[in-house]
Amino acid sequence: MNGRYFLAPNLPGYYFDFSSDYRKTFALDGGISMSKSNKFNSFNQSYYLSPIVRVSDHLSLNFRSTLTLNTNNVGYADVDSHNDIYFGQRDLQTIENILSGLYVFKNDLSVSLRVRHYWDVGKYKSFYILQDDGTLEATNAYTTDKDFNYNSFNIDLVFNWQFAPGSNLSIIWKNALLQEDNDLIYNYLDNFSRTLSYPQLNTITVKFLYYLDYMSIKKKFGNISAVFNQ
Repeated sequence: MNGRYFLAPNLPGYYFDFSSDYRKTFALDGGISMSKSNKFNSFNQSYYLSPIVRVSDHLSLNFRSTLTLNTNNVGYADVDSHNDIYFGQRDLQTIENILSGLYVFKNDLSVSLRVRHYWDVGKYKSFYILQDDGTLEATNAYTTDKDFNYNSFNIDLVFNWQFAPGSNLSIIWKNALLQEDNDLIYNYLDNFSRTLSYPQLNTITVKFLYYLDYMSIKKKFGNISAVFNQ
């Protein structure tokens, strides 16, 4: 709402990343980050690993898995008919898995695949009312169930052909699925299996770009005009 604001606490933290030699057949990226706030006793931690495999000069694969745990995270929850704004203290668990692959037939012809699953689970423990000065005041009046189980699943398959300098043909298939409810599931395989049972949206896009050299065309038609004018 206009003019309202929230004084978010500082979250000092640290992070550590590493990478191995990408020139090798197998490489590995990874990292850890952590932050903490004493105001709400919030503690955020995130871990990721990303193996990279160069199967051949034509085929490469990359998988990245990220786990994020936010304990006592405080964020926006709702606004009621009286324009009272509610924040909630909740525990969040987020997992993101991304699989990418690229196959290069030759320099100007390739196909790529990207599969992404984003899963976010949130369980609320207490609620606050946002004050005019940006602070929060605890309340027991708000009883709406705001727990959530959110999934986003996407597949992108792209065929790309550069058939001439500056000219390109792309055929793109996209598969998308969004799901959210209040049923908390903490087993990854059970959640993933249920998510795939929901309706999915499929689209196919064809994109054609052809480069025209204006100066060459002008010169060509200029020569033709000169012949007819003789």
